[in-house]
Order: sequence, then C-alpha cells, then structure tokens
Amino acid sequence: MTHEPTLTSTDEPADDANRHDASDQDDTYELDIDQNISIDQALEEASAAVEASAAQGPLRVSDAAQGFDAAPSGSAPAAVPADGLTQAAGSAELASLRRRVTALEEELQQAQDGRMRTLADYDNFRKRSDREKEQLRRYALADPLKELFGVFDNLERAIAAPGASADDLKLGLDMVMRQLADALKRFGVEVVESEGEPFDPTLHEAVSRQERDDIAVPTVVAQMQKGYRLHDRLLRPAMVVVAMPTQPAPPTGGDGSPAENADG
Repeated sequence: MTHEPTLTSTDEPADDANRHDASDQDDTYELDIDQNISIDQALEEASAAVEASAAQGPLRVSDAAQGFDAAPSGSAPAAVPADGLTQAAGSAELASLRRRVTALEEELQQAQDGRMRTLADYDNFRKRSDREKEQLRRYALADPLKELFGVFDNLERAIAAPGASADDLKLGLDMVMRQLADALKRFGVEVVESEGEPFDPTLHEAVSRQERDDIAVPTVVAQMQKGYRLHDRLLRPAMVVVAMPTQPAPPTGGDGSPAENADG
C-alpha cells in the first residue's frame, strides 16, 4: 500500500531541524510521512507533493486576503500590492479635488448672489433718487410761494377797501412793495444797482443813448426797468439809458474844410 504524503503550510516550523531561512524561502512546509517507508520512497513522495502544489498556480490576492484574515494575531500582516497603494492614493487625491471644486462652486455662488444684491441696491437707489429729484423739481417753489401769499392777501385787502382815497391806496401799495422786497431778499434775490454806475454789458441792457461832455466813460443815467440777480447769477438785466462822452470835433481849416496833416 502506497502512502500519499500531504503538503501543508505553517507559519512557524515545528522544530529546529525543519526551520528554513526566511531569506531563501517565504513559506515552510511539513510532510505527513509514514515512518515505515524508506527514505528514498519518502523523497519521491515529497517531490510529487511539491510538484502538485506548484501546478495549482500562484496565490491569488483574494486568497491572500482570506489568509491574512484567518492568520493569528501574532503573525505579520500581508504586504499590500503596489497597484493597490497607487489606486488608494488616486482615490484620496480625487476626493480632495472634489472637495475643492465644491468649495469653489460655493464661493462662485456667493459672489453671484452678492453681485445680484449690489445691482438690486443700485437700481433701488437710482429709482429713489429719480423720485426725489422729481419731487424737488415739482415742489421747489413751495417756500417762495408761501412768502408771496401774504403779498397777495394785502393786495386783495387794498382793492376791497371801501371808500379808500388815493393817498390811502398809495400808502398801502408802498407797504406791499416793501413786503415783497423783503420776501425776495430772504431768498437771495437782489436788485442790480444801475443809475450812476458805469455801464456794464453783463448787467445792463442799453435801450437809449445820450452824449454828454461831463463824463469820461459810458455811464448809466436812467433806469427804465430794474434788474435782479439770485446770489451770483443774473436773473434779468436792467434796462437803462446810457450817456456816452462827447467826441471832440476834428480841427478844420480857414475855409471850413478839415485841416490837413502837416506831414501830408
């Protein structure tokens, strides 16, 4: 009867006689040999068992993983293949890039939201400014008109006064004129001084001209209509009469003809 030896893998050798150098061989094997057979027959059976084990092919990764899980806690962990490490590193880098993309998308969305809010605020400001300008233009004369209401009331009273004499009406009109002048002055309106002043074409409008020999420069001698300015802006020029200096007559000869130049 032929005894079939079995080849088994062990993590540690059974004794010093069966210990192998780890640098020469990663795995150690034990042969279950019947002690009654000869040494030559045992060597043949061992060789057959090694060949049968080699014919089964290399150890697969799944088998190695199962073997690592089943290995005792004191044994060394199985080495991870290089391609597995590369794949793990690539997965970690991909996850980091995805997180970065998500953060950038959030920042972009926040920037777009801020831009839309800014545009909305500017549009609201523009509309509010337009409304305020329209209100200001529409009611700019409110305060001056309030001042003129008193003048208008006094004029109505003067007209409605029964049996008023001409002197009374004149006195009432003088009071109304002073009231109107005070109201205009409070709003910065001033009368342009004209009579007796040198003619200024930026303030005066000449409606008549006179020649006088007692003046040296054009001078306003009469005012036909007052002029007004608001602060430093002219509202209406004054209509005036301007006196011009008399031009001296050219010298004449004995016969009444103009005298000739001695050089001529």
